[in-house]
Amino acid sequence: MSGGTLSAGDVTSGGTINVSKGAKAIGTIVSGGGVLEFTEGGTGTYTSLLAGGTINIGNQTTYDFQYQTSLTVSSGAEINVSSGGTIVSGHVASGGTINVSSGAVASGTIVSGGGLFNISGVASGSTALSGGEIVLSSGGSTNIVNISSGGIFNILSGATTNNTILSAGGTLNIWNSFAAAHHDYHTASSAAVINVMSGGVLSAGDVASGGTINVTSGSVAS
Repeated sequence: MSGGTLSAGDVTSGGTINVSKGAKAIGTIVSGGGVLEFTEGGTGTYTSLLAGGTINIGNQTTYDFQYQTSLTVSSGAEINVSSGGTIVSGHVASGGTINVSSGAVASGTIVSGGGLFNISGVASGSTALSGGEIVLSSGGSTNIVNISSGGIFNILSGATTNNTILSAGGTLNIWNSFAAAHHDYHTASSAAVINVMSGGVLSAGDVASGGTINVTSGSVAS
C-alpha cells in the first residue's frame, strides 16, 4: 500500500499488510502469525499487537510508540527494526522481543519482566526493569542504559557501551572490554552484580557494600 490510508485493518495468521511511502495504517490489529510491515516512510497509529504478531520496521521508517494506545510487545509478539529503521519509546514485556538490527536505531526502550531487547544497531536511553533483559551484540552500541533492580544487561564481545547505570539489585554481564570509568554509577553495591565472563575485561571496577564482582575463568579485572 503506497500513498493510501488503511483504517481498522486486521491481519491474522499467514497474512501480511505492507505500508510503504506516503501510506498510513490506523487502528490495525496484528494477531498471532500476522505481519505488519512499514517501509520507506510508511506510518501507523493506534496499532494493536496481539500475542504472536509481528511488526517489521524497514528503511527510512520511524515507528513511535507515543502515537500508539498502550502498545506493549509481549506474549510471543515481536518488533523487528532493520537497517535504516527507527523505533522510539518501545515497551517490551513478558514473552515479547524487540530486535534492532545493524544500521537500525532505537531510543527510549523499556524492557520489563520477561521481555527481551536485542541490539545489533544503536540504542540510547534504554531501561531494563525487573525481569527484563537487554543483549548488546557485536557491532552494536548503547548510550545510557539503566539497569534497575532485577534487570539484566549482557554486553557481548565486539559491542560498544557508554554511560551504563547499574542500580541496586541489577546485573551486568560482560563478555568484552568494559572500562568502568566511562560509565556513571557503575559501582556494584546493594545486591548489584557484575559478572566478567570468559574473554571479558573489566577495568577500574568498583565494588561497595552489598555488591559483588565475579571474575570467571578466562576473564580479566584490573
